[in-house]
Amino acid sequence: SRLGCLGFPHGGSPAFEQKPFTTKDGSTIRSILDLSNAPVEQQSLAEATIAKGNATERHFHKVSEEFYFLLEGEGVMELDGETRVMQSGDAVVIPAGAWHQIIATSDLRFCVAARPLTVTRIPILTKTESVQFWLIEM
Repeated sequence: SRLGCLGFPHGGSPAFEQKPFTTKDGSTIRSILDLSNAPVEQQSLAEATIAKGNATERHFHKVSEEFYFLLEGEGVMELDGETRVMQSGDAVVIPAGAWHQIIATSDLRFCVAARPLTVTRIPILTKTESVQFWLIEM
């Protein structure tokens, strides 16, 4: 069914009913469209929230490219050592292999689009350790 393209999954829960999860760094992620709930082949879309004063752990994705689109709030985006202030309405492209982190200077809500092949629980590489959480990776 082409309705899956509108966020009405085939045989699963509607996108708005997807259960969020919290990562080790305190970010909350809610999948909107991915291989588990929609007829996507190469993309995923999620909503992320980070409370003021918190940040994602600095990490990279070996082969996945990501896009962030800020819906609410303000933060500081670090991408391979370069930082920029971002606010609602801003977007950033995060190339595969680029170290990145976003720091919430106010409560932050943003969309994350990625180019996955599967959704699986795999390690994310950080400077200090291997962190386990759901990651869409290709």
